[in-house]
Amino acid sequence: MANPPVKHPPGVADVVVHVPSGYDATAPVHLVVFFHGSDQCIAQLALGGDVVCKPGTRPDVGAGLAWRHDDAGTMSLFAAPQLAFWGGGTAGRFAQRGYFRAFVQELLHDTFAPGLGRPKTIDDVASITLIGHSAGYSPVLEILRHGDAEDKVRNVVLLDALFGGGVDVLAEWLERGLKKGQPRKLVAIYGGWGNSVANGRALAARIERLAPSNTVVDPPGAIADAARTHVVTVKLWRHVEHAWMLLLTMSKAIAGLGLPPRALSPPAAPVLGTQRDPAPVAIGDTVQGTIEPGDLRLQNGALADEFRIDLESGQRVTIDAQGGPSFTEPCCSLDTVLRVIKDGRLIAEDDDSAGGFDPRLDLVAGERGRYVVRLNTYGSGERRGPYALRVH
Repeated sequence: MANPPVKHPPGVADVVVHVPSGYDATAPVHLVVFFHGSDQCIAQLALGGDVVCKPGTRPDVGAGLAWRHDDAGTMSLFAAPQLAFWGGGTAGRFAQRGYFRAFVQELLHDTFAPGLGRPKTIDDVASITLIGHSAGYSPVLEILRHGDAEDKVRNVVLLDALFGGGVDVLAEWLERGLKKGQPRKLVAIYGGWGNSVANGRALAARIERLAPSNTVVDPPGAIADAARTHVVTVKLWRHVEHAWMLLLTMSKAIAGLGLPPRALSPPAAPVLGTQRDPAPVAIGDTVQGTIEPGDLRLQNGALADEFRIDLESGQRVTIDAQGGPSFTEPCCSLDTVLRVIKDGRLIAEDDDSAGGFDPRLDLVAGERGRYVVRLNTYGSGERRGPYALRVH
């Protein structure tokens, strides 16, 4: 960038930007800007494969955060600036009034231009979503405090990033939106450490007084469902390590912000040649299984097991799954999604309604016949681990 938020050694990326497959470059721009925490290289965090953060150093395995953004299925662009390179948390030049607006203008006019087919300006922006993980709360608060691009910033997502305070700044930004009749959302997901829980509840209580029934604390089901219907959603997500909180919950939060939808590409559809005959299940059954290599593979890289169940018209059934310890995300239980398919048509799906990373579906059969229950891992890429599927 010509004017990066922090000056870095030659060869260190100033920013990573990503245009998802299937993005409509003619539509109004919805921009997601991610701010990392301390001691991180944004290229390694955002990209996949082997990533060299600084010339002459060994490659690191990319965490693929840009593709976690894509898992939310929104028509939005992703940008992630490099702040202090392998250093403590900092806001960089975002602490300067007016810098964020200039940063967005440069991104759209220059950095994103090849991916969008032409330069754009901040006037093309319909909304901006700010996401901060860990010490990434600092630039978020500075942008809100200064009111930079206030007319564009519609959503804030904080992932294990409420420990540093900022309740007044966040509340005042939300209050200004409520008074203007401008829809704004805040989603905060955090572990039970530091002041995060107290700050989250204090923030929700303050907004609840101004806008009753527009806040939710610790919703029991899917975080995306809660965010869709509330101005403030704060959730204590236990047993998820600090670094994994970002990778496992960011896309779920983005999915609830009301951004325009985008068809997943590649889709969560079976790869030809990997399908097997679904195993039979009946009401009252509990199946212990494992998602592992050799299972049905979806085009987005996820793995799945399938089951078949015969139902009568109008028959009610509840299907839920509980993930065991994940083989691929050692912090947590396996994150799964339930889908029900009839004659090749998707008729129901769920993610996380049973709490945590576990899905639950309540289904009424629309017609007599055979239904396929697909249990697949959440998002793109291969995840593996045990589960228990219950039909009752």
